Amino acid sequence: MNRQDMMECLFHLYEKKMYAVACAILRNKGQAEDAVQEAFIRSIGYLEYINDPEDQKTAYLMLRLIRSAAIDIYRKNRRNRELRSGTEILCRRNGETDYETAENRQWIRSVLADMTPKEREIVQLHSYMGFSFVEVGKLLGISESAAAKRFERAKKHFIRKGGIHND
Repeated sequence: MNRQDMMECLFHLYEKKMYAVACAILRNKGQAEDAVQEAFIRSIGYLEYINDPEDQKTAYLMLRLIRSAAIDIYRKNRRNRELRSGTEILCRRNGETDYETAENRQWIRSVLADMTPKEREIVQLHSYMGFSFVEVGKLLGISESAAAKRFERAKKHFIRKGGIHND
């Protein structure tokens, strides 16, 4: 059986089962579809080791691949949620109400003025313009993790200035 026929066979045998596993892990149909696609892409590297698509070892391999792909997406979602929650902190100081907004903006401007240009740039792109760390990284020519790290440093700058607490 050639590689293309093998992939088609694997897809017909395991696609629905893999989708069910991914849905159970991710609880999101679109991301589950992405996980299935990623798992099939990963399976290409194992085609030479698959003799029988219906074999128990092949079924176990496909299960491992989908679980791995779905868990990777789940972890990425969790990281993104944690990073976004840090953004909200920079937009307010603890305990402030709406009528204190003007004072808050002035305080933020003064803290931004004390930051390094790199920290200020990250805060502006991420907090004010709403770019994700992936987008910020692409704009600045750095990795997503480097953008997130710079944002963490900027957040610590705000904490040192006494305006927010590190919850």
